[in-house]
Amino acid sequence: MPSYHGINLCCGDPQETFACLEMLGRGADGAIWKAQDKRSGEVVAFKVICGKRVDEAIDAVQKEIDIWQGCQHANIVKYHGTYLSDPELWISMEFCRGRSVADVLADLAQPLAEPQIAVISLGILQALSYLHASMTIHRDVKCSNILLTDKGQVKLADFGVAVQLPNAHSLQTSFVGTGCWMAPEVVLEKPYDMSVDIWSLGISCIEMAEVDPPVITQSPHQMVYSIPENGPPGLADPRQWSHRFQQFVKACLAADPDHRAAAGTLLKTAFIEKAGDWTTLIPLVQQCMEKRRQDAHKQKVIRKNSPQRSPRGSRSGAIPGRSAGSNTGTCTESTDRGRWCGLPVFFDACGSGCDSPRFC
Repeated sequence: MPSYHGINLCCGDPQETFACLEMLGRGADGAIWKAQDKRSGEVVAFKVICGKRVDEAIDAVQKEIDIWQGCQHANIVKYHGTYLSDPELWISMEFCRGRSVADVLADLAQPLAEPQIAVISLGILQALSYLHASMTIHRDVKCSNILLTDKGQVKLADFGVAVQLPNAHSLQTSFVGTGCWMAPEVVLEKPYDMSVDIWSLGISCIEMAEVDPPVITQSPHQMVYSIPENGPPGLADPRQWSHRFQQFVKACLAADPDHRAAAGTLLKTAFIEKAGDWTTLIPLVQQCMEKRRQDAHKQKVIRKNSPQRSPRGSRSGAIPGRSAGSNTGTCTESTDRGRWCGLPVFFDACGSGCDSPRFC
């Protein structure tokens, strides 16, 4: 098997094997594409890292793949393999037709119902319990990295900033993650462990309940320094939600990581134990898929009737809805949500200018 900088490569040219279907979004280090295997008809997702970004990001990509390919769990997006199509690196993964929970929130422009939040939280907790058992910290849990299949399955995606600790006593200090979802100890660059993922899940629960994370108008430091006076972030109107959900969010958002519940403990809470199964999410996914079809049809009509059509290969390939939503990977959110709310601090946005694989 050929390799590139220690990454095992799949044989063949992906441009000959796969047909591009649509661009799903732009990640921190490349564009995300939906593609179809010409031989089998299987639909997959690709993260395409272009040109100079390959050399710049290769160490981070190697670490991401090393962790990701070792993850075999129903609630984690499957890694298929990596191709080299000089000068691009193509990372193939499972495609989730329901796209991300961030996309769902943007499509519906309204919060999720509590039973839906419970099922999604259950799936992510199962993924985190699996990761934490192997001393792996995801470090970027948020709704744009929580994907849904057309069967209602919940999948955790994007291991671009994940890290595996050497042992149970090891801690991290890197300032890594996405602003609004970062735990206080990460923001303050104090030593931290797997519990930072639990904080991010708590913020994601509020995001699902209120469409936006609770501190989008603040920088991470402003949020942290307000905790002694105002307490940790919480639901804006707790009366709208069950006591079970309120207690679950509170357990996730304990300011002191030593008092923050572990994934295994949260799986035993009343909120999670009473959660339904994946089928609870099927109507939600179907509703969003239908809305996307309608939106796509409207856009097609508009383009057809427009006297000025965008040239092929223009850089306007974003999905309808907020730019944060992506099928895989972490995508830059619209600037009006605040500079801390979309892009992982660890990376700069891809500046290669290469949105479209050459095979399109």
